[in-house]
Amino acid sequence: MSEKRPKSVSGPRVLTKKDITDLEAGIPKVRRQMDVHVTCLEARSSGKLEVVQEWHEYLKKRSEIESEYAKSLDKLSDRTLEKIARLKKSNKEHQNVNGCSSSVLDLLQSVVSDNKTMAARRQQYSDDINSEVLP
Repeated sequence: MSEKRPKSVSGPRVLTKKDITDLEAGIPKVRRQMDVHVTCLEARSSGKLEVVQEWHEYLKKRSEIESEYAKSLDKLSDRTLEKIARLKKSNKEHQNVNGCSSSVLDLLQSVVSDNKTMAARRQQYSDDINSEVLP
């Protein structure tokens, strides 16, 4: 006849004094490892934070430069377009007295108008940096 063994009850294991001593001995080692990992994470975070801050400062300054450049280019374009309008009016009154034909003035006006458009785009770029990228 076979002898029946009682089935072992599976449940939480009861810790012995040796288990507790082993765990307590391992705690300082785990703490040292955690300290090393925390120090490493802090160093990584600090380095990345510096990069993000530098990027932020770069974009802020870039936005300011773009805006200043756009305003200057726009003012230059406005002044030049006013002069072109006066020259065209003068040219009509004194046909080619200044030696500036209408086609040359038209070409200059086209270039200056393109620069005025470029100024508006640069200003939009600056505004986009300020509103979309920088907090």
